[in-house]
Amino acid sequence: MALAVVAVLVVGGLVLANRGDDDGSPTTESDLARILRDDRDLTREVADCVAGQAFDRLSEDELTELRERGPDDELAPELRRKLEAAVAPCASAGS
Repeated sequence: MALAVVAVLVVGGLVLANRGDDDGSPTTESDLARILRDDRDLTREVADCVAGQAFDRLSEDELTELRERGPDDELAPELRRKLEAAVAPCASAGS
């Protein structure tokens, strides 16, 4: 799976998780992994890897920026590159 596609899935997963959170608590790594499995059809291994890498390598500010972006907001090129680099180790997971 192309890194750009995985990065878009992560952003979408974080946005979905944030919008579906009734109590306002922050999205967790396990929330993101579950959304990637259930709503984005990734295997458990790939979803767990992607969620883990995103939460390990992105700062809290960057994760917040991803959670709070609107559906039409562009992702800053620097943040997109960082997100793609974060999920790169997952490209071969599950294959």
